[in-house]
Amino acid sequence: MTGRAGALEQVLREADAAAVDALPTVVSRALANVGVRAAVVYLLDYDVSLLLPVPGSLSLLESPEPQSVEDSRAGRACTRQELVETIEDGVHTVWVPISQRFDCLGVLQLQLERLDDDLRGLCCDVGILLGHLLSTAHEYTDVYELLSRRHDMNLAAEMHWEVQPAMSYAGPRVRIAGGIEPAYEVGGDTFDYNINGDIVDFALLDAMGHGLEAALLSFQAVAAYRYGRRRRQSLAEIAATLEDTFVRQFGGDRFVTGILCRLDLRTGALGWVNAAHQPPLLMRDARLVGELRGSPACPLGLGLESDLEVHEATIE
Repeated sequence: MTGRAGALEQVLREADAAAVDALPTVVSRALANVGVRAAVVYLLDYDVSLLLPVPGSLSLLESPEPQSVEDSRAGRACTRQELVETIEDGVHTVWVPISQRFDCLGVLQLQLERLDDDLRGLCCDVGILLGHLLSTAHEYTDVYELLSRRHDMNLAAEMHWEVQPAMSYAGPRVRIAGGIEPAYEVGGDTFDYNINGDIVDFALLDAMGHGLEAALLSFQAVAAYRYGRRRRQSLAEIAATLEDTFVRQFGGDRFVTGILCRLDLRTGALGWVNAAHQPPLLMRDARLVGELRGSPACPLGLGLESDLEVHEATIE
């Protein structure tokens, strides 16, 4: 374990001292003493269809090329969140997911002189470490962000992705996954979530309109939702905060629909407010078992609501 921990420490120290956009070189240099001869960092694109090699990546067997998520070894490592390995001409190649809390950001391909269980574990650990390093790197450079884009984003989408949380989360008692389509021309649809101890808050929001106006309204809706949540408001109070925010700003001319939910992980108690949205679907054992029905409220922002009903159910 000392050697494995030491190798991870070396990656961390090299990354902290190197240029922020030099992660492939950092990994190759930091792991050279454990037999790593080359490293390729692939980033997942916004359409979740391709894994794109980061500049500076080096492969011994062939020049790094984009890899299909659907039918490549790199894609399998990403979608299944597992190590994939091959051997060719005496070179061991492994692909491991670059992930942060189960949110797959890309894939790390390593080529080694030898491979054993301890090195397999080290490769997986480096993938997790890179997930956190990549998230931090976005604070300092656009290199990785731009590489993940295969098309230009419109301004509405640019604003949307700035406020969007991670697409996936996995913890001891809950997993969360979401997606946004189309990725490059987002309108007013968004979601948000947060885990505080035993409580999970999450919301689906859809602001009226299209394009930039919808993006602005969506941005304001998420900010108002977080404002209420971070003041430990109840679900009804958070909904009222969104209502008041839009009424004060737009005088009842703009609105947002959505579902605001709160889940108690200790008991499975789920509360939700439905503001003119489609009802949530309930699934058990990978099967749809029904809808969580309840009287929907009006859209938030029209100044029509006085009492917002919080519906309740218990999930497994």
